[in-house]
Amino acid sequence: MKMNNSLHLITRASLRNNKFLSVLFCLFVVISTVFIVAIAGILLHMKNNIDTVLKQHVTLRQIVVEFDKGTTDDYIEDIVKKIKKVDHITDAYEPIGVVGVQDGDILKDSYQMDRVPVGGDLRITSGRMIDENESGVALVPDHINDLDTKENRINDIDGNKLVGKTLKFVDDANKTRKMKVVGAFSTFDPTIDNKTLFIPFADLSKYKSEVDKMFVADGASPNGKRSFILIVDRAENVETVADYITDNYIYSYVNYSSLNPNEYDTAILMLMLSLVLLVALSVVGFYVFLKNNIDRRTSELALYRSLGYKSKHLFRIIFSEHLIFALASFVLGVVVVAVLYAFVVNPFLDSLLGGTLMEISLSVDPVVTVLVLAVLILMMYLVCKRAVKRSEKIDLTVLLKNL
Repeated sequence: MKMNNSLHLITRASLRNNKFLSVLFCLFVVISTVFIVAIAGILLHMKNNIDTVLKQHVTLRQIVVEFDKGTTDDYIEDIVKKIKKVDHITDAYEPIGVVGVQDGDILKDSYQMDRVPVGGDLRITSGRMIDENESGVALVPDHINDLDTKENRINDIDGNKLVGKTLKFVDDANKTRKMKVVGAFSTFDPTIDNKTLFIPFADLSKYKSEVDKMFVADGASPNGKRSFILIVDRAENVETVADYITDNYIYSYVNYSSLNPNEYDTAILMLMLSLVLLVALSVVGFYVFLKNNIDRRTSELALYRSLGYKSKHLFRIIFSEHLIFALASFVLGVVVVAVLYAFVVNPFLDSLLGGTLMEISLSVDPVVTVLVLAVLILMMYLVCKRAVKRSEKIDLTVLLKNL
């Protein structure tokens, strides 16, 4: 009991006598905590986005099957019905193509009308998503580079400001189409053409049918082939499902996607290297600080050892001293991270990535926080242990002479 009380008093006295070093230590822990927790949080959120959004993008989960000209509709419907029951298939639809429009009153360039991507995650930046039961409505890109050939210039148009307005175009069938803009979508998805207007499927089918009839009347020969796009639940299941469909029903192949999520792995790797570097610097910083601290306190250590305190007691003094400041500094560092996230980082990320596939909103992760704290305490424990062991090699008689 007396020994514990003595250690407690010695620890308090040590804290008072080493204020300057304690302040430096606190600053070091706060800065280390801010950088490590912040970068770890960004790293985890980015990796989660890549794994759950980019690598699971609908264009990476598509399989195509094609039926030759002359295949009966009954046979096609029977095969498609069976394919829909295959494990991991979530949807199947027959693409009907797009309808071109031009000579608009507000938008002067040429555009294409298409259906809303099936199985995708179209980001609406203003207005609302279209309802497939309505007609005469459309979604426009949120950023439009509209070429006006008459004025010979490109106009930068904010698609969000077109919400509520009615667009008028002439389509490929030379018919005037009017559509009310009910929403704008993000153009940061690299798989979506910013010259696309999304309309209800019923409207697209009607317009496409009229265009096809006009081409047939002009002597064009219809393709005759029918193709279907199958949506798979996860990208890693695509190859397996495609092989199964080919072996059991009809030849299928993975649909090409212009999206390459592996390119983003480089950013993750750079962040991981930064995190490792920060942890390494923290370890070196702890070691250098404690080593210098002990070197400056040789007289103090000699006194403790001459009074009968052993290495384990010295360890408790040094470790307790730095643990108190480390915990307080760590909490302060976490608070600083939370404030930076809320008022600096998240607003900046929203302006930079808001509405895109990489959109993220950062918050302090409890698991990351506990892990970082555990790592810091472990590093401090190991460095303190090593520092005390180094003090054992010092000749006590030499130290006592310096008193």
